[in-house]
Amino acid sequence: MIEAPSAATPLCELRDIRKEYVLRRGLVDRFTRAERRVAAVDGVSLAIPHGRIFGLVGESGSGKSTLGQILVRLIEPTSGQLFYRGADVADLSVAERHKFRHRVQMVFQDTNSSLNPRKRIRRVLSEALRARADDTRREEPAIREEMGQLMNQVGLDTALLGRFPPNCWWPTSRCPRSTCRCRARSSTCCRTSTSSWV
Repeated sequence: MIEAPSAATPLCELRDIRKEYVLRRGLVDRFTRAERRVAAVDGVSLAIPHGRIFGLVGESGSGKSTLGQILVRLIEPTSGQLFYRGADVADLSVAERHKFRHRVQMVFQDTNSSLNPRKRIRRVLSEALRARADDTRREEPAIREEMGQLMNQVGLDTALLGRFPPNCWWPTSRCPRSTCRCRARSSTCCRTSTSSWV
């Protein structure tokens, strides 16, 4: 069972996490069924306390992305345990796993592919808010109010709600490229925040 936040229990804890991939190269490996295993993550243990920012640094190919995907359960580890607020994620009930997926989200590096370019920001956020509440019939004024709060939280003007994602951060003479990158990242964080408010 997921515990309430406390100083004694870490927010997330990884214990001896290992992720292996099986490589089969060429016809010989296919016919002989020879397996070559590569460990992308090998015995990682760490704990992330409540209210702290945790930075994971390493060279390219060291397993940072793989570890992040394991943390949000996009992929399963080969071995090891993942705890969220003291509960083993593998033992969570369906309802608790649903809450876990809402609370633990990933903000991808490529902000340009994180939002659907064919949908206005308003629609992207409203869909996420309705999905978060498991209610597709929520009143529009309540949705608009929450969207405004989210935009303010990440430092974006609510006027951007009516634009398509590429037009929110397209560089112009009045909006330099650095500002546009910030807008893109903030929009992605805003979209992620809709799933985190539980």
